[in-house]
Amino acid sequence: MSGNAFRLRVGATVDRFSMLSPGCVTVCLSGGADSVALLRVLLELRERYSLTVAAVHVHHGIRGEEAERDEAFCEALCAGLNVPLSVRRVDVPALARESGDSLELAARKARYAVFEALHAEYGGVFATAHTLNDNAETVIHAFLRSRSPSSLCGIPPVRGFYVRPLLERTRAEVEAYLAALGQQFVTDSTNADERYTRNFIRRSLLPLMEKQNPALLCSLYALSNNVKEDNRLLDELAGQDLCSDAPSLMRRRTAQAYHRLTGGKTLASVHLNAIAEAAAKPGSRRFSLPGGIEAYTCGGRVTLVPAGKQTAVAEQVRLQIGRFVRYGKHFRIGLFKTPPARTDNENIYNYSTCYSLAFDMIHENVLVARGRTAGDTIRIGGMTKSLKKEYINRKIPALLRPEFPVVCDADGVVAVPGIGAAHRVRPKNGGRAAWIVFEFRD
Repeated sequence: MSGNAFRLRVGATVDRFSMLSPGCVTVCLSGGADSVALLRVLLELRERYSLTVAAVHVHHGIRGEEAERDEAFCEALCAGLNVPLSVRRVDVPALARESGDSLELAARKARYAVFEALHAEYGGVFATAHTLNDNAETVIHAFLRSRSPSSLCGIPPVRGFYVRPLLERTRAEVEAYLAALGQQFVTDSTNADERYTRNFIRRSLLPLMEKQNPALLCSLYALSNNVKEDNRLLDELAGQDLCSDAPSLMRRRTAQAYHRLTGGKTLASVHLNAIAEAAAKPGSRRFSLPGGIEAYTCGGRVTLVPAGKQTAVAEQVRLQIGRFVRYGKHFRIGLFKTPPARTDNENIYNYSTCYSLAFDMIHENVLVARGRTAGDTIRIGGMTKSLKKEYINRKIPALLRPEFPVVCDADGVVAVPGIGAAHRVRPKNGGRAAWIVFEFRD
């Protein structure tokens, strides 16, 4: 491919995704073919976009003399092109020992930490040299590892201050461009080691698949773009207050909650599917997830919390006639002398409900809402029932129980949402009634 054709195609990608604007662009330069091509083509495009081009090279403290060679190559290249170069050295083996990460993952984290620090100091955008091949490898890697569907989105063209101008170009195009320039580059010998999954995909699996579909790289790129669009829509729907138990939204909400709790980690599809399936069934279940997270399902709801975290018991509150008071995070409770607007809500299977009481109960007694205590019982329909057993039988979520209100007077339990009102406080035939209303918000 001629240098002019390559430059025009890279420029089209830059324009399509609005990657560059006047200012500084820092090339993340390893010395390999992709990053060298990225540096050269951005130098050709700098007048078009009014750019100041700089570069950064990270020495990872591995690969011995080869790493020294790469650093020296990048220094010589940038000096010859009159490009400012920042070189940073990190001890990846030490970082891997401290974190327990693989060398590959520790190196990636260290590299991006360097980029973040430089960006905080100098600003601008940072250009990484991911190509169409890298996107294909990422998608196939996600298939092999059975990760969540969102991982099939591939590599984003723009993420924060990172841009990928070569994302729509193949590695073959990159090497042809460098050959046309007569530009040398270095090769990482570890890229030949197929014990690393990505190397196996790159060297063995992709070529085999391309024999069946020569347009495989473009097909996988189109697939990842389609998944991105679907992913964006699901994220929007999952963030809305929709009363939907659709498995796709259940999985998405669970994935979002896990991402927030773990600081950006992805939950594998095997966990997402199991949780969504359990949430759709009667009863409750608990899941221990990677990263020290627990998931609880009950009644179509899913709750994620750090493992071992206990919900605090809500503070006792005194109920007041004619208004609602808040109890814990989820409930409002009110006492009213006239029927509420929704009089059909006396439903013992719904936490948002209301019960009729003898008028004297709210007029003369002090009623309070508190958490369940040992030995609490309620007499309903001629039977005395243990609240502890009722919570279990009615499958009230374990995480919700510490904040579940038990309304009492001096003689004992008066009413519990989802269970009912005690027989002793019910209005007599023809007697004047009042109402206790529970409003639940998930």
